[in-house]
Amino acid sequence: MKTKATKRWLRGCGLLLIAIFVLFPFSRSQAIQPQVAAGGAHTVGLKSDGTVVAVGRPGEGQLNVGSWTDIVQVAAGRQHTVGLKSDGTVVAVGRPGEGQLNVGSWTDIVQVAASASHTVGLKADGTVVVAGQNVYFPVDVSSWIDITQVSAENAHIVGLRSNGTVVATGRDVEGQLEVGSWTDIGGVAAGGYHTIGLISDGTVVSVGQWDSGPPEVYTWTDITQVAAGANHIVSLKSDGTVVTAGDNSYHQLDTGSWTDITQVAAGANHTVGLKSDGTVTAVGGNDDGQCDVSDWVLFAAKIDIKPGDSTNTINVKKSTTVPVAILSAADFFAPSEVDQVALTFGVTGNEPSFISCATRTKDVNGDGLKDLVCCSSPRINRTPIQPK
Repeated sequence: MKTKATKRWLRGCGLLLIAIFVLFPFSRSQAIQPQVAAGGAHTVGLKSDGTVVAVGRPGEGQLNVGSWTDIVQVAAGRQHTVGLKSDGTVVAVGRPGEGQLNVGSWTDIVQVAASASHTVGLKADGTVVVAGQNVYFPVDVSSWIDITQVSAENAHIVGLRSNGTVVATGRDVEGQLEVGSWTDIGGVAAGGYHTIGLISDGTVVSVGQWDSGPPEVYTWTDITQVAAGANHIVSLKSDGTVVTAGDNSYHQLDTGSWTDITQVAAGANHTVGLKSDGTVTAVGGNDDGQCDVSDWVLFAAKIDIKPGDSTNTINVKKSTTVPVAILSAADFFAPSEVDQVALTFGVTGNEPSFISCATRTKDVNGDGLKDLVCCSSPRINRTPIQPK
């Protein structure tokens, strides 16, 4: 028998987005960190070179991110996608209906969040700006100061203050704004009818839907990041595993086998994880292909290896499998395949790091020419690869 809460979960799947956990504010001096974001029925990936990929429902144009460059953070709403550029400006594509794309005048932004009908920007001075629907469920952030992180859902916005307290505005039908007593919070996420707080000791609190939250969240420890979907909660543990709670109608909680995860995102009915090697995994509803991320490599080193080229260096986050492209060009065609002896990896070329090269079938850089993709595993040295 469905309880009242269960019915709300199911109702949320059809009507609400989602709160996407967003990364902490970007510092102009830091390198771009790959990231994933999950929307109503689409998934967005930020690559280490500042470009963006997206899969899922094309709907209102929310996948039209192919021309974006110099992006340092992404957020996904129900039917729109937002990108923060390194200069503090913001771009957005997708559904314009409620004004959520009206971010062209924004400057000095250090973090963005997206909901069904809002785009939220955190400014470097700790204040917050909002574009989008503000009639049916008004949001008021005009008095917010000292904010260090923002998160947004269909009809409410949450802000983390520098002193570890939390503020919230918008719809409060289930008590999702009742965060006034929270202290010592290190991260927040806004969900369908709930708000999640990550305490600095690695435990989690919740208000809104489920009254005080699914009981299991209060047993979680060693949590380093939280994300909230329409009807589910996702938390990343310090050991790279993932725990979940809430509705599992679409198998969005089936993350028990995940390991080596560095960031998580929660969509309406799906869950996405970024692995330390830059690959991405996803579970849950996939009617629109929002979980088709198995070929993504967000940490991929962009290396053009041609005869006579000098040594290129691969900078990877940790020892792992690294795909490397030998690019074709107008005056050079990558070989259709390469044997192990044809490439050297590592400082001396003798390190046991070579894995394999696929046949020349993929256009890596979009120039219409098929390129060769090889894989190395720099277990000993994270250093050069070069052709013999």
